[in-house]
Amino acid sequence: MASRVAGQGTFGGSREIRHRTLRKVLVGKIIGVLAPAVLAATTMLLVAACGGDTATSGFQELLEVIPDTAETRGYVLLNDYQRFRETFDIQLPGPEAGEEALMDYLLRPLDMPLWVTGPFISGYGPTSLQALDRRRYLGFDIQDVLRSAEAGLPPGVLEVIQGDFDPGLTARALTACTECETPEEDERNGIKFYSWGEDLAVDVKKRFAPPAFDQLGRGGRIAVLDGYVFRTVESPGMRRLIDTSVGRGDSLADVEDFRLLAAGLDELNAYSGILTGQTQSFDEALTVLLADSAFTQEDVARLRARMEEELLLLPYDAFATGAGRDDRGQYMAVVLVHSSEGAAEENVELLRRRIEEAQSLWIGRPWSDFIEEMDIRSDGVVLLGKLWGERTVNLWLQFIFNRDPLLLHE
Repeated sequence: MASRVAGQGTFGGSREIRHRTLRKVLVGKIIGVLAPAVLAATTMLLVAACGGDTATSGFQELLEVIPDTAETRGYVLLNDYQRFRETFDIQLPGPEAGEEALMDYLLRPLDMPLWVTGPFISGYGPTSLQALDRRRYLGFDIQDVLRSAEAGLPPGVLEVIQGDFDPGLTARALTACTECETPEEDERNGIKFYSWGEDLAVDVKKRFAPPAFDQLGRGGRIAVLDGYVFRTVESPGMRRLIDTSVGRGDSLADVEDFRLLAAGLDELNAYSGILTGQTQSFDEALTVLLADSAFTQEDVARLRARMEEELLLLPYDAFATGAGRDDRGQYMAVVLVHSSEGAAEENVELLRRRIEEAQSLWIGRPWSDFIEEMDIRSDGVVLLGKLWGERTVNLWLQFIFNRDPLLLHE
């Protein structure tokens, strides 16, 4: 492992200087790409990735280990790094790769439309510098990660990565790590998990300390299975993840709406996606306006009148958006799940017309400025859409976090 922690790298100078440079470039790229409102809405930096055109994305597999709760139904972020690499022809460094090669791998995708991240434990994102050392602390790193999921909202976010992991290797790495704080070892349904500190405990003095303390100095809880790694910052969430993984709790894959959403993103070949049961109803959009102190009563009245004049979709039960790219270019994937086939079929034309006729609530520009070409169809109770346009590389995230009702329904 010496090649990962010593020597001159791409940027020259000391390892610390290269790490600072990597952080600045990564953070600068993300800030430049994502709207400030998105960054303010969540501390989780977001998304990239899936397998090739014919490969199974694994989105439904990820849902099989995510507990079915009100929080997880509200927000699930899925990434498939394999598909992202294949989509943009990015080569994953081999097991012999040193720190320089891993840094180049993390930096190269910054030239792509959007290289966002996954959960902290995945090793992708502005905290990637810590993940470069993670193999010698935990027995795995970004080279072993195929897919990731985040479910729920802070502080109770459930982190899942899927890939090639060895629980025994992790146990040996932790035992050999003289720099690491000794974890407590707990067990749930025959699965061991490691704990550092109290639930939700923050300690800035331990920021990025080994083996895997995060940017807030939280050691959290980590469980390593053969095909998955789980991380939470409190024990109840870890127990729920383990219970679900061994079939002792309902998963989101057991929820028909979410199963259909994941299958839809897979069919549309999206490399990332957000799933939610919180739809963009007229009443919800109005509630957002009323709660925003930046708007006067006159502003709210004006915006409400504008929404009332716009074409609305028929109600749907859950939706997902995602990002993909094909020979036509970058596109936004849209999946709507309805209570009837008739509603799904009718919303095909309504969504097309809404994109052509309505405009962004916050930016005040027509949605057609962002979407250049559309392919929208229904399959049973599901609406499936590909919306092409280079600006959709951000739009699929921004309209959700900005609460901008692109998919406004009755």
